[in-house]
Amino acid sequence: MRLHEDPHWLRRLLLDVALAGDAVTLVDSAPWPSPFAEQALAAADLALVLLPSLPESCATLAPLRQALDDGSIASAYVVTRLQPGRQLHTDVSVLLRATLGDALLPYEIHEDAGVPEALARGECFCRSTPHSQTAHDLQGLASWVSGWLLNGARAGKGQAGGQVPRGVAP
Repeated sequence: MRLHEDPHWLRRLLLDVALAGDAVTLVDSAPWPSPFAEQALAAADLALVLLPSLPESCATLAPLRQALDDGSIASAYVVTRLQPGRQLHTDVSVLLRATLGDALLPYEIHEDAGVPEALARGECFCRSTPHSQTAHDLQGLASWVSGWLLNGARAGKGQAGGQVPRGVAP
């Protein structure tokens, strides 16, 4: 399989795309560890790691952080699918904050049944429900990524994880 044989296959493909100099490519990959995630990380300037508010996120965090550190990949972490009314979700969020510190962004993405419904209708969730908590969360996260791109990547300094950036891959 090409993904296993050539660790920079996706990176080279992206370099071949004629994009404007200030263009950004977002890659939504399969969960890590997988050859798809490895390809995305090899092409990334920033790994935006989405952590569902479930115990499994805590269990897989250490090896993922080690892989990102070994690859010198700037990273930022986001708690997703949060339901604050569920004690387990709150506990996981607190544990992730204690473990990750400033690497965990302050934008927790709340669970909202409207997200899959909007996607099923082919609508942009933030436009179809602009006053929902999740839309607010996503706008905050988008603003953070924009700021990282403008301040970190363009200045040659990574804000996430204190590392020098290379694009954005979730």
